[in-house]
Amino acid sequence: VSPNPLICDQYLIVSTLHRSARGSIYLAMDIQSPRSCVLKQANVDSFVTEDGRDAQDRLRHEAEVLRRLSPDPRFPSPIGMVEDSGSIYLAMEDLEGRTLEEDVQALAASGCCMSNEQVVRYGQELASALGAIHEKGFVYRDVKPTNVIVTNSGELRILDFEIARELGCSGPQDKSGTRGYMSAQQASGLTPTVSDDIYGLGALMYYMTTGADPSHAPRPFALLDRPISLLNPDIWPKLREVIGGCLTSDVARRFVSMDQLSSALTAVDADRSIDHADMGGDRPFRSELD
Repeated sequence: VSPNPLICDQYLIVSTLHRSARGSIYLAMDIQSPRSCVLKQANVDSFVTEDGRDAQDRLRHEAEVLRRLSPDPRFPSPIGMVEDSGSIYLAMEDLEGRTLEEDVQALAASGCCMSNEQVVRYGQELASALGAIHEKGFVYRDVKPTNVIVTNSGELRILDFEIARELGCSGPQDKSGTRGYMSAQQASGLTPTVSDDIYGLGALMYYMTTGADPSHAPRPFALLDRPISLLNPDIWPKLREVIGGCLTSDVARRFVSMDQLSSALTAVDADRSIDHADMGGDRPFRSELD
């Protein structure tokens, strides 16, 4: 059932962006400003996770995370939270642009992958943004292409902080995440760590370099079973090594921080040669997982 289009005499719903059992996301107008905004609504007692939180708990938590991150243009600024007819609504800044998924899919449709240079730049930009989240005491835990917005000027923004958790928080853990992009440790409900986001960024760079969506991988915790070089023969060897350093199943061998990962990406330009060492001869370009 659609809500009254005017929420708390302040937010006028313009259109529905997404709807699910847990709630809805609307494009709205803050008529008191006036300005456009995104209005995220959560239903009571819906989508209760293993840690005992429902959709409304998660939305309140997202509001607090955004408040602590603000002001930072890389994340949506919270405008306010209101309650209406048993639902709660989080109003936040409307970040205009397209999703990273849309960019990768457009390239794949033309038979191309994102350039090495672009993957390195985006990887550095995202490592910096995720590092800022870590500095505020959170693990993001939901790195995926639909949560990254590319602005018209080519800068990146990160959305959706519902499943972000405090670094090192104890007690029952929410195992939520996105198949192919979350680490095996996160899926097992282990204590949230920076390593979870390093794995997620590695999966996202795998997607950017190959066009192969990790969420469709036959073995979501072993993406490198399908070597990047087979999917994209033009990948720089050093970039492939950096992505492997994010995706290794051995947590002790992953990068230990976003600063370390960013430094490794900065060094990638030192070797731009094409590596065919593990290609097994010439192979056709592969743009998706079988």
